[in-house]
Amino acid sequence: MTPVNDSKNEDAAQRVSNSSWKVYGLAVVATLATVYLRTLLAPWIGDRPGVILFVLPMVLSAFFGGLGPGLLSAALAGVLSAYFFIAPARSFAFERPADFAQWLILPLSGVLISLLIEELNRTRRKWRNALGRG
Repeated sequence: MTPVNDSKNEDAAQRVSNSSWKVYGLAVVATLATVYLRTLLAPWIGDRPGVILFVLPMVLSAFFGGLGPGLLSAALAGVLSAYFFIAPARSFAFERPADFAQWLILPLSGVLISLLIEELNRTRRKWRNALGRG
């Protein structure tokens, strides 16, 4: 019976591994899609950073993938928005301290979102296990 159980455990581990790859991929693709969307919106929003758009991929990544993908999306959003959309563009420099302060709110929000959604998921799993629906 042990080989069967080992086989089942390996299958479960493979499913988790495939699932992990997909949610991290979601985090990257959703964040890159937001960069593209922000670029398309440039004629309408001009030189304003528009970093609020990056909240969407952070929330989606954390909701579907948990803490790791949420943090990955937050890090990518922070780096990409700083480089492409905060003046001066194509640089990691900030023209004014206020620009840095406003930008810093984005990755910090992503961390907070990721932590809160992870705690929500952990609590949900605990309740399912307690109710026998695990």
